[in-house]
Amino acid sequence: METPRRTDLRVRHLFLSADSLGRLGEQWRTGTLMDPAFRAEMMRAQTAGGPPEGLGYGYGIWVADDYVMAGGWAGQHVLVLPGAVVVTTGDPRHSPGPPPSDELPADWLPALGLIREHLLPLL
Repeated sequence: METPRRTDLRVRHLFLSADSLGRLGEQWRTGTLMDPAFRAEMMRAQTAGGPPEGLGYGYGIWVADDYVMAGGWAGQHVLVLPGAVVVTTGDPRHSPGPPPSDELPADWLPALGLIREHLLPLL
């Protein structure tokens, strides 16, 4: 039998508003999104993770001690904490394409650093 070729795979992107991302995060936070046993396993770091987030990596999410996070293009993040959901939007000068384009300045940083430094300690 011939090995299947990968040429038929296509990159898919979600285009969701900040409100929709927040609603998705709230369903995750309250545990209504999926089977509780799978959710618990998904939230356990499966690898040490690393850049760009510097966190362990579960099943499709970054895992910290006190929150989980999904990340997207150019600074889009959904952080799910026990008592809150935080959504950051990406920079409109970046497009996943196709083809991808990136007009971000060399010193650009996502809002995630500000969230970690200033907001998370308050929550």
